[in-house]
Amino acid sequence: MMLPRMKKVALLPVLAIGALAIGLVTGTPAAGQDVDTQAQIDNAISAAPSSVSAASTVLARELDAAGAFVVLQEGSNGWYCQADDLGTPDPDPMCFDQTWLDWMYAKGAGEAPTVSAPGFAYMLQGGSEASNTDPDATEPADGAEWMISPPHIM
Repeated sequence: MMLPRMKKVALLPVLAIGALAIGLVTGTPAAGQDVDTQAQIDNAISAAPSSVSAASTVLARELDAAGAFVVLQEGSNGWYCQADDLGTPDPDPMCFDQTWLDWMYAKGAGEAPTVSAPGFAYMLQGGSEASNTDPDATEPADGAEWMISPPHIM
């Protein structure tokens, strides 16, 4: 009979090989995409259930010359996903519908968003906000800390 410690040590290589195999399968870039683009796509689609994110359009956080988010991967179900905002301390990818996309474009243009229908968004990795009172804050105020939110839907 193996001692409990020996069982744990014997199990480590099996777990490591399994994790490596999963990483190779899920982390392989699609044809014509570089590793960074594929990493952004993988991160973005982690924000929602696969029934939503698998056929979503994945958008970069950068805008093109026309002021639209750069498309990293075309989708077909009317949902949009974006990868983690690297300016925040915790992962915060999100997937959202057209209402939220319109809201984001209006807010980015400095306009008051006009909402005519309910919107829905997923942030299943959670998120982090610099301020609960200033939606434009990019860092917490002096002496304040980042607010970390658990996985949620909006």
